[in-house]
Amino acid sequence: MADFQICDATLCTGCFACASVCPTQCIALPLDAEGFYRPQIDAARCIHCGACRRVCPANRDRSPDPARIPGVFACWNKDQNIRRSSSSGGLFTALADAVFAAGGIVFGAAFDSDATVLHASAETPDDLARLRGSKYVQSSINDAFRRVKSALASGRVVLCTGTPCQVDGLKSFLGCDPENLHTCDFICHGVPSPGLFARYLEYLGEKYSSKVNDITFRHKKYRWQTYQTAVNLIDGRMLFLYNDDESFMYGFSRSITLRPCCYQCRYVDTDRVSDITLADFWGIGTRAPFKHNTRNGVSLALINTPKGQELFNRAQNNLNVEPRTIEEAKVNQTGLDRTVRMPTSRDVFFSEYPNTGYAELQKKYLTDKGIKRIIKRLVSKNALYHLIRIRDAIAGKNE
Repeated sequence: MADFQICDATLCTGCFACASVCPTQCIALPLDAEGFYRPQIDAARCIHCGACRRVCPANRDRSPDPARIPGVFACWNKDQNIRRSSSSGGLFTALADAVFAAGGIVFGAAFDSDATVLHASAETPDDLARLRGSKYVQSSINDAFRRVKSALASGRVVLCTGTPCQVDGLKSFLGCDPENLHTCDFICHGVPSPGLFARYLEYLGEKYSSKVNDITFRHKKYRWQTYQTAVNLIDGRMLFLYNDDESFMYGFSRSITLRPCCYQCRYVDTDRVSDITLADFWGIGTRAPFKHNTRNGVSLALINTPKGQELFNRAQNNLNVEPRTIEEAKVNQTGLDRTVRMPTSRDVFFSEYPNTGYAELQKKYLTDKGIKRIIKRLVSKNALYHLIRIRDAIAGKNE
């Protein structure tokens, strides 16, 4: 391997821009000791052109304008089936449909056949299902940036979604912001280790004596605000893992299993790198009344550029849209004004990760051992969720 780093290892986001731009394709991104994608250079094939260093967003200063405030909207899809199958309110599907109507192509994160998360493409509404929904794992870009460039060169409209660092990596790779490219990022809490996720799936397969066939984070079996992970096993069983009982999500939500750069994220502000920013509108109704039922989810849309506004306008035939304020958007979205804090257990966790199985890591670090958990165990989950459903039914019809 070549004896130089492309960037400071603690700032590397694993965005794949370096591998995508390399003229000899001598850069690979295998999983590192913590299970994250990390660039490695084949010295025998490297021609020392410096393209990788020049394209790397971590090597550039970023000076966001804190006074730049995007347009803020609450959105929810008019199609209740799409809204229920989406993590939030179904805004992404409406944006994608507008791109399909223009003969375009959509790129986003999807689960592969072995549940690896990678960037894939969709060219029809039927193809979009695998790109819909949250994937709480860092995705592998592979050749997606080069495929985006090829589609743009052929004149096609392209919508590419990803983390803010992935969007920045794409734009840096392209070296411009083509008129026929639309980008969406999301308000990001950080990316957990793909290697850890693979171990988690293996652990579930062993625990339930059947390999995991599919997994859905944030399944809306009961309601949008209640976290549950749906796991489909090859033997036909479907499991629902709730809140703190779901150890992988426990590690994510408590910032234990994130990539090092996430604790010093350069994209935590309202001056976004994308045309449109997507998120759950967790703070809806806290600053002004919101009269619609939120049970099936509400999307937060930040419109950051004129191109973003144009695409958003074309998507509104399939959306209910209501203007809101940036103050309300920030209520429960830390990713707009501050980075996540690194817990003291993070480095200890990953020091043990290479030589410790998932079950032991879960027992030591990914389980709530406090009094809250004891109380939760004393309450029947089914009774609790049925009470929630009754309350929602009394509150009114879903909108």
